[in-house]
Amino acid sequence: MVVAYCSALEILFPDDSDMESGDVEKDKASHPLLKKFFLSDLPKLSSFSGSDSLVVDWLSAESLKVRGCPNLKRLPLGTHSVPKLEEFGISDQEWFNKLEWDDQRIKAELQTLLVLEVKC
Repeated sequence: MVVAYCSALEILFPDDSDMESGDVEKDKASHPLLKKFFLSDLPKLSSFSGSDSLVVDWLSAESLKVRGCPNLKRLPLGTHSVPKLEEFGISDQEWFNKLEWDDQRIKAELQTLLVLEVKC
């Protein structure tokens, strides 16, 4: 999945009306077939959804790359997503250092995979 060059995009999944109940199970999203996810040049992107409690489990995820998303403050990764990742690429180390995490173990695991990529 590639989401790129959308200068006005602020939220990836804007309809989060099903997640307003506060029910933990409803605050999870699962994309079992998604293997590669690439976010690029999304200057206004600030969130995956309108809910800060959204957690996404990408059970088959192999690659996650984030480039040019300076306003994105958190990656809603579930603990089941990270162990399967083989590649995590970013374009800005300072951006990664400022990300907010509910679970510091996820950040630590991502750091072991971290590759700083130069924008072409």
